[in-house]
Amino acid sequence: WGGQDDYLKQAAELGVKASELQHAALRNRLAAAVTSAYYAVVSAPKQFEVAQKSLRTVQKEVGLTQEKVHEGSALRGDVLSLEVREKSSRESELQAKNNITLSKSALKSLLGEQKKELPEVQDTDLPQPHLQGDLAEALEIAYTHRPEVEAAKHQVQMREHELDASKGAMLPRVNAYASYGSNSQTLDPG
Repeated sequence: WGGQDDYLKQAAELGVKASELQHAALRNRLAAAVTSAYYAVVSAPKQFEVAQKSLRTVQKEVGLTQEKVHEGSALRGDVLSLEVREKSSRESELQAKNNITLSKSALKSLLGEQKKELPEVQDTDLPQPHLQGDLAEALEIAYTHRPEVEAAKHQVQMREHELDASKGAMLPRVNAYASYGSNSQTLDPG
């Protein structure tokens, strides 16, 4: 059959490898999402603190500028401008507070822990990774070892084998039959 069976077998083997690589890619994406959610949980309270400090600073500025307006050394427009900044800072504080809840919710969802409370998440002081070699070399290694890229290569090869199998169906077929028979009651030639 023009090698159809062999090509289809090779295509199926490549399909299995591609599926395994896609599974590895999915695991990598999940790990990246969990890592990102973890750091969002860690950074959200810090962002809330910054937003609170910013709000307090703007509120102090509003008070000082109002005193200056009463003394005649500042304009009422300056107070209005600062009041707008105060409202904006208050909104940022609310968003930062909401981000604490949202980031915890996202991490719980990724971990599959919807009903349980997350344990206390603490920031870690991990050492910074050191890159050995140059950046171009590291990128080349990363690109050649990405499961998504490997899966795509296997899928291309799989489709090529399927194409070869389809081409094999168009080739002429040669069938041969052989038989052996005897007219005598015994097979003894003598």
